Amino acid sequence: MAEEVIEGASKLTGASYGMLVMRYGEIEREFVFPTNVDEEKQKRLREIVNEVLLKQKTPSSEGVIHSLLKFGKETAGVVVLVGEFDKDDVKIVNQLVEHASAALRASLDAELLKKAENGQRRANELLRTIRLIDQLIVVERDRDSLLQRVCELLNSLRGYRLVWVALKDPSGTVVPVAYSGDGKEELSGVNLCWKDAESTDPVCKAIRENKLVVSPEYPHLPISSISIPIAFEGRVYGALNVYVDDISIILDDEERGLLEGLTDDLGIALHLIEEEKMRRESEELFMMLSENEALGVYMERGGVFKYVSDAMASMVGYFKEELFGKSLENLVHPDDKPSLHEFRKSYEKGQGFPIRLVKKDGSIVYCELYEYSTNYGEERVRVGTIVDVTERTLAEKERKKLIDRLSHSDRLASVGMLAGGVAHEITNPLTIILNYTWLLKDDIDEEEKMEMLNEIEQAALRIKRIVAELLEFSRKGEKELKEVDLNIILEKTLSVLSHEFKVSSIKVEKDLHPIPKVLCQPEHMMQVFFNILTNSIYALNEKYPETHENKKIIVRTKKEGIYVSIEIRDNGIGMSKDIIEHIFDPFFTTKQSEEATGLGLSIAHNIVKAHGGEILVESKEGEYSSLTVKLPLEGRASTAIASGRRVLIVDDEPKLRKALRIVLEREGFEVLEAQNADEGIYKLSTEPIDVVLLDLVMPGKNGMHVLRHIEISELAVPVVILTG
Repeated sequence: MAEEVIEGASKLTGASYGMLVMRYGEIEREFVFPTNVDEEKQKRLREIVNEVLLKQKTPSSEGVIHSLLKFGKETAGVVVLVGEFDKDDVKIVNQLVEHASAALRASLDAELLKKAENGQRRANELLRTIRLIDQLIVVERDRDSLLQRVCELLNSLRGYRLVWVALKDPSGTVVPVAYSGDGKEELSGVNLCWKDAESTDPVCKAIRENKLVVSPEYPHLPISSISIPIAFEGRVYGALNVYVDDISIILDDEERGLLEGLTDDLGIALHLIEEEKMRRESEELFMMLSENEALGVYMERGGVFKYVSDAMASMVGYFKEELFGKSLENLVHPDDKPSLHEFRKSYEKGQGFPIRLVKKDGSIVYCELYEYSTNYGEERVRVGTIVDVTERTLAEKERKKLIDRLSHSDRLASVGMLAGGVAHEITNPLTIILNYTWLLKDDIDEEEKMEMLNEIEQAALRIKRIVAELLEFSRKGEKELKEVDLNIILEKTLSVLSHEFKVSSIKVEKDLHPIPKVLCQPEHMMQVFFNILTNSIYALNEKYPETHENKKIIVRTKKEGIYVSIEIRDNGIGMSKDIIEHIFDPFFTTKQSEEATGLGLSIAHNIVKAHGGEILVESKEGEYSSLTVKLPLEGRASTAIASGRRVLIVDDEPKLRKALRIVLEREGFEVLEAQNADEGIYKLSTEPIDVVLLDLVMPGKNGMHVLRHIEISELAVPVVILTG
């Protein structure tokens, strides 16, 4: 009808071109005649239309006819014609527009009614879609099934080309988990990475930036799309993706509102499904732990036990019913309660804590405690797991005592081995003394008498030297540091073992160069050389049971840069790579003798380490072994070891450590620092320490871990607690 009006008006007046614009209700349309009018002329027509509608005037000007389209008193549009006209043309146009207005109004009213009916129907469809999907979200607890049914509902109710849901993978890829409609086969070959900042794919962009993305033309398909992130409280799970042939569908505000509301609901649903899964897994794990006889499990609510496993009750010697109403603190050893409070303040997930529990009969249980707080329903609870490490702790204490006893036994065994050689060495000069003494009782001349007295003197001095060397070797644990020439220490050790070399037919070749003096504990270094040399004697005797020209030990000393090097090499049975890896391990031995403790080289290694040095090992199985002791000319060993003035500061505050270090060093103390509990424990295990300055409150493991280590290791080290 509208096209006929503008066409008829143009033809009746002979207009060059014209336009009819209708603005009625929600309808806004324009019709041009002829239809091929260029853009410039259309632009001019629109300017005239806007001016006429604004001023609500109809008088025509030269070359232009205006005629308002009126529906009663309401202006519903305007006809504009451009050309050469006379006065009759204006009347013709006005009459035509007036006569057509009733028909145009009837047509537009019918269209508005139909549109309203369609809008109501569409609104009902939207509401139905929302209602069905919301019902589905409430009842469906399986993630993949929920997303698949949502896609199917959207596809069937809204008539989209394709609907699919992508979830993001931690690796950065996009994983399709649900889809419905045409074109899903094309998607299977698309490799999407949401982490790729340069990716312009709308799905990746929606997930990466957590915002809605509309694509007029999808990169891989000849259709339009909208991708909306599925998120909850800032966490993006994935995206809902809808493909349509007509982009106006997804540009419609109501349609987009439906999809955005749906993704909000899906975000909540995925969050709840995930929480439910985690809760279920947590309960399954909790029940599994509860049934584990080696683990004690409990739950505290309101400061008292609300659940205690059978293993937990058995661990502390109570019936389960007796523990309800009590708390973990009621079971903790009184001395450990402050450390329990500190542990709970500075708790880190997965961090175990050593603690002692007191059983019903008063005996002690050594435990490792793992504890965390969580929500259970609407209440805050504390869940804990306790591992009984009593056997392990006591075994560790016993092991340390055993090592100490065996270390002492090893020294006694070494002294015992020397006894035969020393007895032989002393017997010879004593025989000389006795024989000459008996001869002196006889009548001999003065010249022979003086010669015998000289021999007696030399023999007595020899005995004195042997006894002195034996006493020096066997002296126990003195910590006096001295600057000594290691060549002299080595010579004394070789002298002590001279009888062993003799009876084993071992030749000792010495290549001793002048070397600087080293600050060390002489008797300890003598122990190092003794242990290495006795191993060489054993290796040579194993390879050469009888006399052999290659049955020899080569000893070399020299200065190497800032180190003094002492090499002891033998042509014995050598060692394999596997043996070399373990020769410094306590109790490791390849000797068949029952007297072998496996501590000789372990002790030597620890002594050298304490002096800031190292032992280098080189060996070829069946041919030779070479152990080289390297000691620094200015090593870690210092007078602080001898005088009891080595201090370890364990504190996480670097400025406080620095201030304490400056004050202590001015007073002549040697200071070591540790910035956390683990470093402090390591230095206590590897360094001789005389006193510890300890901060109890540190992030991660606190100072109580250090105290517990000192107690379990039975270190005789005084501790000064630092507080604010």
